[in-house]
Amino acid sequence: MIPEVDGGLWRDQPGRWVRYRANWLRRRLDVPEKIGEAIAWSELGYSCSGIAEKTGRSPATIDGYLEEAAERFGAEAALAQPSSQLSIDRRFDE
Repeated sequence: MIPEVDGGLWRDQPGRWVRYRANWLRRRLDVPEKIGEAIAWSELGYSCSGIAEKTGRSPATIDGYLEEAAERFGAEAALAQPSSQLSIDRRFDE
């Protein structure tokens, strides 16, 4: 966990948390940035239409990103997470 980034950042500055999380997914798991952003917003509980609004992409595009993530890492990768599980460096196999 990255203390200066985790904690309440997901609640206080969700956009910043998403950027950190997407960057971590890109560096550690070779996830393209757009898919990493979709995963991170989804982990925060946003729907496809909510993620689309945040990212400026269509809901269908976001749905495709999350489907790709689920195929690659399992369904958990595209699901909202309880706040106790939110972490920049959370792997999908934990």
